Amino acid sequence: MGSTTLIDLCDFDSFRRDPRVRSLVQNKYKHDYVLAKRAARQVTKDLQLLNDEYFEKNGRSAFTTVEGRPKPLDSLLRKLFRMCREKARTCRITSKLLVELYGEIHDLCGARFSCPYLDEVETFVFKLIRPKLARKGYETDLQKEPSLRDKNYLDQGDEVGYRSYHFFIRVPTPVDIWGNKQPCLCTTIIQNLRRLRRFLLADSRNPF
Repeated sequence: MGSTTLIDLCDFDSFRRDPRVRSLVQNKYKHDYVLAKRAARQVTKDLQLLNDEYFEKNGRSAFTTVEGRPKPLDSLLRKLFRMCREKARTCRITSKLLVELYGEIHDLCGARFSCPYLDEVETFVFKLIRPKLARKGYETDLQKEPSLRDKNYLDQGDEVGYRSYHFFIRVPTPVDIWGNKQPCLCTTIIQNLRRLRRFLLADSRNPF
């Protein structure tokens, strides 16, 4: 863990085959994946129930196309590789730093859904989704943590031009048959329905 030997950053394949990446990252990912998968299932279920309640009360859906899933291993490793390459400009990438950078990846669990009208996105986030999920035991306001602050791309669009609102929640995730729960960080993206359809077609090879 404390080895000062440098991680191989020549290319992605070399990085992925590095024994320390396999032992320190991939093994940890296997454990984290189980929790993230359960959390994705839980938040998807709760969002769908929330939407059903909204429909019964208002005669229309608050949002559609709800989906949640854990980040695939290949996607995670590619992100970690980019982080290491960026960090290597200023410091040595050792095993210890590799583990620290892995801990800075906040989208192992992700949920994405759409809102029929762009001008209602923020309203649903602050007046519907956050309050309702908070009543179910979610942590829904994590903005005191700088790396978990909301990102509003509704006006200008994100780096690829898609208008969306990103925020983080911690999902109270069941971990055993006795009802014990463990919080799992989840990145949540809400977009306009039309733009989400385009995004899913264009970005299906790069989930979350």
